[in-house]
Amino acid sequence: MDEIIIIKKEELRRAFEKLEKHVHRLFKDAEILYNNERYVGAITSIVIVFEETAKIDSILRHMNENTDITKPEWIELTKPRSHLKKLTQIYETAKLGYDKMSESKRIELQQLLKNLAFPSFEVEQNYPSQDLIKKSDNTIENLEIFNEIKKLGLYFDWRENRPLVLENMIPNNIGHLTNFLFHVAKLQYTLVLLNHKYSYFFYTVPKEVNIMVDDPLWKELDETYHYINSEEYEISLKIAYSIIFEIKSFTKFMHDNKSKYG
Repeated sequence: MDEIIIIKKEELRRAFEKLEKHVHRLFKDAEILYNNERYVGAITSIVIVFEETAKIDSILRHMNENTDITKPEWIELTKPRSHLKKLTQIYETAKLGYDKMSESKRIELQQLLKNLAFPSFEVEQNYPSQDLIKKSDNTIENLEIFNEIKKLGLYFDWRENRPLVLENMIPNNIGHLTNFLFHVAKLQYTLVLLNHKYSYFFYTVPKEVNIMVDDPLWKELDETYHYINSEEYEISLKIAYSIIFEIKSFTKFMHDNKSKYG
C-alpha cells in the first residue's frame, strides 16, 4: 500500500518559505524580548527555533532529492513528545554509519560539533570516528537539556516547596544563557540553510566566506562567527555550560527520585 503524502515535492518550496517566515518571526520575537530583559520569553522562542530548524532541514533535504514527505516521517517531527527528536535530529543524522565514515563525513561531523561552539574542540584536528561519535552523543545530551530549559521557562511546578521557574533558579545569569542560546540557534539555522544550498563547499566556511558575497546568508554567517569568537560571547558560553550542567544534574536527580517527587 502506498504511503500517504503530507507534502508533495512540488509544494516543498512553498512549505519552506512559510516555515522560514515563521522562524524569522521567532528570532525577531526573541531579540525584542532579550533587548527588554524578558529573558524567559526569549528563551522559549529560541528553543522552538531549534525544533523548527529540524523541520526546515527535512524539507530542504527532500527538495534537493526531489522527493515527497510522507506521513510517517512528518508525524515523527510533529507528534506530541517529538521535541527531543527535533532538537537532536541533525546530529543523529550526521553520525549515521560512523563505522564506515568517509573523510567528508568525518569533516561534516567535526564541523557540526565545532559549530555548536564546544570549548576546546578544533576542526583542524583529525579526531577518530569513535571520538567524534562520543562527542556527538554529548552534544545530543546537551541539546536534550534545551527542552528542559524550555519547560522550566514555560511551566510552573512545585516539588518540595521549590518553584521551578527558570528566572528564580538562575536570576543573575539568565541573560548569559539567553545570549548563548540565541547565537547557537542562529548559527545552526544559518548553517542548515547554507549546507543545503552550497553543500559542495559548505565545510570550507568561514575561511572562504567571501566566495558568495552576493548571498546575504554568507554575511549573516560571517557576522555570527565573528561574534561567537568575541570575549563577550565567551563569558556567556562558559556560564551557559555551567547552567546546562546544573539543569542536567537536577533533571537526573528528579528522574531518579520520581517515586518521591511525582
